[in-house]
Formats: sequence, C-alpha cells, structure tokens
Amino acid sequence: MRIHVHTHGAIKNNLLINIVRALSLGISYGIIETYVPIEQIPIYRIIYLAMLSLPFISVNYFVWLGDAALCMLVQDMSYWAYLHEIPGQWAWYYPVYHGIPLLYPTGIIIIILSYLKAKKYNVEYERKNKKSL
Repeated sequence: MRIHVHTHGAIKNNLLINIVRALSLGISYGIIETYVPIEQIPIYRIIYLAMLSLPFISVNYFVWLGDAALCMLVQDMSYWAYLHEIPGQWAWYYPVYHGIPLLYPTGIIIIILSYLKAKKYNVEYERKNKKSL
C-alpha cells in the first residue's frame, strides 16, 4: 500500500521560507563584506559561491538555482546600498548599462524562471504520483 502525501502546499511554504532565508543571508553577507576584506582572499569567488549557494541545496534543482541567484543578487544590491555607492561603480567583473549592472535584470529573469519551473515540475510530479496510486 502506497501513501500519497500532497506536497503542493509544502513546496509553496518551503519556497517562501527559502526566499526569506535567501533575502536575510544576502543582506547579512552584503553588510559583512563591507567590513571584512573578503575579496582580497585569493579564493574569494569560491568562498562567495559556497556561502551563498550551499545553504539552499535541495532536491529540486530549480528551487536551488532560484534561491542561490536571489541570495547573490540581494547580496550585491545590499553591498552597494550599504556603501551608498552606485552599483557597479568599482565592479569590473560584470557589465553595466546606464549605471544598472546587467547582472540585475538577468538575475531577476533567472529567479522567476527557476521558481516557475520548480512549481511546474512539482505539479507534474504530483500528477504522476496520483496516477500511480
């Protein structure tokens, strides 16, 4: 006998929790980065990617991608906001168009598409499991 658990609400709640976690971690890391010269460490980018993506590892890779992208985007925005600087003013590693880093609209698109794909994937998974009962 197989037990079916309705997970649509759980995915929705977990997504909200992950969004709040991504926002809080991104803001915290952005503020800490202004005080600690982390970017001077030779493996800074590896540390950055690990700190802002590993906490969100989940079974659904679309959720993980959306959470990590949101966290990194919020971190960058909060870093520049905390410094009261124009985003990308010193950044040489991403292109800027009219003072807006292209990372921002690209990141927002990745976040939206990831979360939409995660929701679609979850609905398809539930339909498939209901049919197998």
